[in-house]
Amino acid sequence: MNILSSTADIQELEDIFNRMSPESQNAFATFFLVFLGIMLIFAIIQIIAYWKLFKKANEAGWKSIIPIYNIIVLYKIIGITPWIILGIFIISLVGEFVASPIVSSICILLSAVITIYQSHMLSKSYGKGIGYTLGLIFLSPIFTLMLAFGSAKYVGPRGK
Repeated sequence: MNILSSTADIQELEDIFNRMSPESQNAFATFFLVFLGIMLIFAIIQIIAYWKLFKKANEAGWKSIIPIYNIIVLYKIIGITPWIILGIFIISLVGEFVASPIVSSICILLSAVITIYQSHMLSKSYGKGIGYTLGLIFLSPIFTLMLAFGSAKYVGPRGK
């Protein structure tokens, strides 16, 4: 999907919204605001969890709220080179701008592998095993909170 089709998609969504009855527009707006509020609450909870995880690893908690820098510090905490962030960015760009389904599929697969590896290194860094890795992959918000506020201790990058 390239940027031009995204703009066309937005225009199409606006047209659909404008054809709705006023009651449907109000219902949609209410649903959207409730959804946005719930997502904001989840985001705040995750910020608090990562703040606590950073503190457990003897890093300043405020580092968890600075975009991009928080990922660099997290990778330092879990023992992954921050250069992977540049790789993820390049993979995302290639996946976005190359119109080949095969290339896009490979980019998605690479991103998934990196996410799984990151989750595994995070669980090992806090003394947990493969069960926590699976929890971080499939129920990330819950298991991040459990790592942050549970009995898990930071044992070092990669669990060393």
